[in-house]
Amino acid sequence: MAGWTNAVAAFDKAFAAAIASSNVTALSEFKARFWMQLINNPGDIASIATTSLATTVQYGPQYNYLFKPTSNSAIISNSTINANSATFGLTFLDAICNGIFLPAFTSPNATNTQLLEALQDLTTAYLTSVGAESANDGSIASLNTVNITDRTLSNNWFLWDWQFCNEFGYFQVSQNLSDSTQIHTYTNWTVYSQFITVDYYSWLCETQGLSTNGLPNVTYTLKSYNGLNITTPRIMWVNGDLDPWHWLSNYNTAPNPTTQALILYKNATHCNDIWVYPNL
Repeated sequence: MAGWTNAVAAFDKAFAAAIASSNVTALSEFKARFWMQLINNPGDIASIATTSLATTVQYGPQYNYLFKPTSNSAIISNSTINANSATFGLTFLDAICNGIFLPAFTSPNATNTQLLEALQDLTTAYLTSVGAESANDGSIASLNTVNITDRTLSNNWFLWDWQFCNEFGYFQVSQNLSDSTQIHTYTNWTVYSQFITVDYYSWLCETQGLSTNGLPNVTYTLKSYNGLNITTPRIMWVNGDLDPWHWLSNYNTAPNPTTQALILYKNATHCNDIWVYPNL
């Protein structure tokens, strides 16, 4: 984890310096290192580059592949990741933490330059895995945040994005390092980039056309569904104590203790970690 947060710190500082320089060439060259010349918003760039580890840990590291098993080795050859992973597959967690594919993340002696290069290699490997062939591949532009035009029920991403924009709390942002009340950092930095802020989150929701102002929609949601004060019987509140979303749930006291149950899994994150047994 120290290697990862140090890499994120190196990314943030280099990215901020490129932006602050007002040097168009310097900023373009930095974005090109990560194959993101076609991505416009700094928050989108930072999200693509720095959310992979935290998202992997939260959603099930054994299932989140950077390259799936039996994938075409030719696809992987465009990245610096070892092409031998084509047969056996390569999870995000292994790519970052096994010390073989991207050793800078686990080396206590890695320099900022080496960490930034490792993060660069991970990012370009990811873009390769989703079909990009080079830094100039036009398909990468599809990763820009844009207005969501397909609002049918069959578009799962629309439904998910509508939820996190209107319930305001499901989208994870990075804590502000200048806020002395925020103490949960590792090696004095955050797991997500400092460019992933509440302001970026608000911009994302507005750009997608899902929220012109988050607060009224939050009020509507709470009024319609009664927030966390649901007293309906036979509800089970299931959370993982390491899941950052458990703070948004009833994890300590149920609204209706006589007819509702609480389960807080120790050392658990999200999704696969908190599936309950069918007989419950």
